Amino acid sequence: MDKKLFYYMSLFLYSLRYKENITKNAVFRYIYIFTVASSYLNNDDENIILDELTIDSEIGIVNASQMEDTLAMLNSQNYILLEGFKINICEKLKNYCNKRQKESEKFNNDLKAISYFVNLISSYSDEIVLSVFFNEPNIEEALSRNKTEISLNDNQLYNLLVKFQNNAKSAGVILENYDAFISWLDFVFEEYLEGKKMNG
Repeated sequence: MDKKLFYYMSLFLYSLRYKENITKNAVFRYIYIFTVASSYLNNDDENIILDELTIDSEIGIVNASQMEDTLAMLNSQNYILLEGFKINICEKLKNYCNKRQKESEKFNNDLKAISYFVNLISSYSDEIVLSVFFNEPNIEEALSRNKTEISLNDNQLYNLLVKFQNNAKSAGVILENYDAFISWLDFVFEEYLEGKKMNG
């Protein structure tokens, strides 16, 4: 079992505890988008969960086998209850995370960062999050080259967001990191809606 993935998936699931209809694929996409955005948003590489990412372009997820194994472990220890693609958060996970918050400053800080991210990304529909996934520069580049694996040594989303932030600064607009990230999400959202209008 990947302990780092187990740790971060626990934080993601705890952050989603009040949401209805939590699905495996949505959680996998959230974790992927957080992974590629975290070095930019948090100004460090400490939160990089997975260095090598395997893409399943058919259903828009990454590292399915590793994440499936981690979910199975959480399920076997009664932290969650899996019902097909649906995930139910159990009291054991809530109690575990509540306890760790009081004991560990790192846990508390990681939870705050992930909760903020989850609240932001989960405010978009699953369709839009899927569109964000396929518009994410690392995924776009990999799919255009018919690759199924990507490395974040040269993180294209990081480069795009830095460029976007610098362009805004040149125009006299000062954007915090999350503002730049949200602007990118909104751009994808608008492109998605425009595509829906053209196809509708």
